[in-house]
Amino acid sequence: MFWEGYAKLNDGSLTIVIRDIADIAEASAGEIISLEPGRGATITSSPSNAEVYIDGKLTGRTPIAIPDLSSGEHQFIISRENFLKRSIRSKVIDGLNLVLSVDLAITEPDLTKLPQEPTSSTQEIVIKNTPTGFLRVRESASLNGKEIGQVKPKETYVLLEETPGWVRIRLKDSKEGWVSSSYIQKKTVQAPR
Repeated sequence: MFWEGYAKLNDGSLTIVIRDIADIAEASAGEIISLEPGRGATITSSPSNAEVYIDGKLTGRTPIAIPDLSSGEHQFIISRENFLKRSIRSKVIDGLNLVLSVDLAITEPDLTKLPQEPTSSTQEIVIKNTPTGFLRVRESASLNGKEIGQVKPKETYVLLEETPGWVRIRLKDSKEGWVSSSYIQKKTVQAPR
């Protein structure tokens, strides 16, 4: 997983790059926050035409320049239908223009609508050695998810789904659950033709 993008750097000011990186570009999100000479704030988004809320009030749609925005700390929410909202708390400084460049991630139900290439192979995973000698299988992709089973190192399972940090597998009893991706190794099994 990687991110490639551009951040304009200005002498004497801080530029902040925040990224939530996912397996596919459409699920990645983040923002670049910078300052340049001027006043107020300028907000752009990808995709454009996203609603901009400042301190809870709808101000307009991206791209938007707000030269009369008062100095001080503000809450910016960038929102567009079928995309996850981004919430950014930042400070507007007298004599400088706050520049927010925001990338929105598509919502999970809409990710399923993206074209999928037919696969002629199946992904399997092999459980790696763990400090405990087993790996917990959870009901959901979270450390707070209820434990529904355990798998042991060197065992092989069918990979059903991936999210950042987790994979969903099918157990021997046909149950399905999530395990940490830190302790698995993927292997591809070619389907017979």
